[in-house]
Amino acid sequence: VSMGSLCSLVLPSVDFNNLRIRQIQDRFHMTNKEMQQLKRTFNAIDRDGSGYVDFDEFFETINEPSKEMLGLVFKLLTDDPDAEFDFPGWVKAVIGFCTLTSEEIVSSIFQIHDVDKNGFL
Repeated sequence: VSMGSLCSLVLPSVDFNNLRIRQIQDRFHMTNKEMQQLKRTFNAIDRDGSGYVDFDEFFETINEPSKEMLGLVFKLLTDDPDAEFDFPGWVKAVIGFCTLTSEEIVSSIFQIHDVDKNGFL
C-alpha cells in the first residue's frame, strides 16, 4: 500500500474542484491536508450523515457553554435560523466564529437586535 493510498483511507475525500473550497483555501492559506482534516471533523459532527450540519450539531462543535449565546452567533453567521451548513459553509462558520473577538460578537449581536438602528435596545 502506497502512502497516497493509505492517506486516502485515513483522510476523507474533499472536492478540491469546488469553487467554494478553493476560495476558502486561498483566503485562509489552507492546504489540502488541512481541508481533509476539517472534512473528517465535519463528517464526525454530521451525526445523521446528511452532508449538512444543523444548529444542534454545530452547537456540539463549539465549546460555548451558553446555547442561547451560540444561537445568536449562529444567527449572525447565517440569515436563516433553520439553516444547515454544508461542508464549505461549516468551514467558513467555524473560522468566522473562531476569529471573532468577544467585542465583535457583542457588537454584532447588538446590531441584530437594534432593529431601528438608533443605538438603543
